[in-house]
Amino acid sequence: PDLSLADALSRILSPFVLGAAADQCGVRLHLREMIEPSSVYAQTVGQSIKPQHDMMARLLAKHIGLAQPDDDVHRLVFAIIAMAHDYCMSQEFMKIVAPRLISSPGALPRALSRMVEWSVALVEHERRRHAQPDATA
Repeated sequence: PDLSLADALSRILSPFVLGAAADQCGVRLHLREMIEPSSVYAQTVGQSIKPQHDMMARLLAKHIGLAQPDDDVHRLVFAIIAMAHDYCMSQEFMKIVAPRLISSPGALPRALSRMVEWSVALVEHERRRHAQPDATA
């Protein structure tokens, strides 16, 4: 609760961006489960991913000025996580298309910093949108 939105988002997104290169086996397993879910996939998502998603939704709702997350807040959680998730899952692709984004000095911390800035801007956009009278329409 004491962290700024940027600091909280940095902590949430950091494992996706900074930890991906170190855990390619985990990335491959996760991607495989997303494409061809095993019998334990729903249970695993429910136990480990859903609580984190819900925590992030509450965090964003707080910064948007809502008592509880609404559907747009959940959409925003997915959008923010998608940025970092793609960076994690697409590193082999990125090495071919734009290798400096992965291999140049400080590339991954810079990517994390940009994602946090973009995420803060998205939250601010939602805060302004929700403040308008017809926001629920």
